[in-house]
Amino acid sequence: MRLPGPHPFLHHRSVPPRQSESKVLRCTPECPPHIGVCARVIPSRLSAHDDACEARRIGPAAKAQWPAPPPGITPRFPDPELGCKSPGRRVRSVGMTSTADLAYPFQGRWLTQNSPANRVPSHGTALFATSFAIDFVPVDEAGRTAPITLGSLLRPEPAERFPGFGRPILAPVDGVVAGVHHTAPDHPSFRGLPSVVYALTQGRRAAAGWPQLAGNHVMIEAGDGPVIAICHLQRGSVQVRQGQRVRVGETLGRCGNSGNSTEPHVHLQAIDRLDVLHASAVPITFGGRLPRNGEIIDAG
Repeated sequence: MRLPGPHPFLHHRSVPPRQSESKVLRCTPECPPHIGVCARVIPSRLSAHDDACEARRIGPAAKAQWPAPPPGITPRFPDPELGCKSPGRRVRSVGMTSTADLAYPFQGRWLTQNSPANRVPSHGTALFATSFAIDFVPVDEAGRTAPITLGSLLRPEPAERFPGFGRPILAPVDGVVAGVHHTAPDHPSFRGLPSVVYALTQGRRAAAGWPQLAGNHVMIEAGDGPVIAICHLQRGSVQVRQGQRVRVGETLGRCGNSGNSTEPHVHLQAIDRLDVLHASAVPITFGGRLPRNGEIIDAG
């Protein structure tokens, strides 16, 4: 989920150059995040405040649009999608010094994007507790996503054209499913000029709240630890229900292009409570380490 940040159309590259398996591409913190993952929303100002303060800065207009769960949301008390509208129980805060060590939520080859190993906040903002969020783009055996053509620079492309659309997405942690959304449509993918046009509507999605940005998703409450959100799943693919206990490696759904996304990918973030608007971001690692932007993950 790519959120606010300056100059979202400079130096973008959705397809990495050909590389050997041993080569790792490293972006500098000054380089804007790449297109091809979570799309951006232009902010009024970036803030150094914590996630809760940043979330409150979106104002009452956004909150007023959440009087009830959107279609496809399974209610819970507190409903993880309702944020400040739900005064119910919070999960125990794990604190900003804790780190959630996860398993990769997929198998096969995936490209790392918007990694907090390169910069924090990884998506250009602390809004909706995304400071330590990370994106993974499915790629083919050559480490590439769908080829860019003249048509792809001028017109939206079917999400099915991309190599990882529909790949299984797996549980990255043991826990209990705390929230599910499964009815958001998978929209076309946007590169080149279409990505610019798509960006013009991102402010509306941000104002509608986190569910509109996350698209189809599963939230897993990891015992006394954090809540893990797995986002942008394929419509109708979610295979778990609220209250179900899951184990690492169980299938949650399939990679899609729902929510605030320019091409099929999976977005992960860890938060310290179900109330997304007031949650704090929790750092994450995968097997004790954090991949950098451009690194290819071969998950078995």
